[in-house]
Amino acid sequence: MSRTDFLKDALLTAAPYVIMGQYGALFTADPGVSGANTNEVTGGTYARQPLPWVAPVPGPGVGERSIVAVAIFDIPAGITVTHVGTCLSSGGPDVADVTTLVPPYGPILVASTLTVTFTSAEGG
Repeated sequence: MSRTDFLKDALLTAAPYVIMGQYGALFTADPGVSGANTNEVTGGTYARQPLPWVAPVPGPGVGERSIVAVAIFDIPAGITVTHVGTCLSSGGPDVADVTTLVPPYGPILVASTLTVTFTSAEGG
């Protein structure tokens, strides 16, 4: 995963452990490091989804702690999802963290849903 400039700035100016992606988002191409919502999926009933993070648990590596959240997205037909990310709000230019899907999901032939499990680990 690559951290965006938006997240780096937020971490430098916020109390430790306060900043966490509260919403999940899907992208049709890499949104870049600016934190903008460039290339976010649009159309149909797609919307960023709240991430109900669970309490930290051990793992996956030695000395690490991880948290997990699951979100279900509605995806319009004709879309290929190449990246997933976390954001600080339900809309706006606040993408915090992005990862590439390998292989990409799609192209979607008919409107469907995609279930994504988000995991964040620290330490080690």
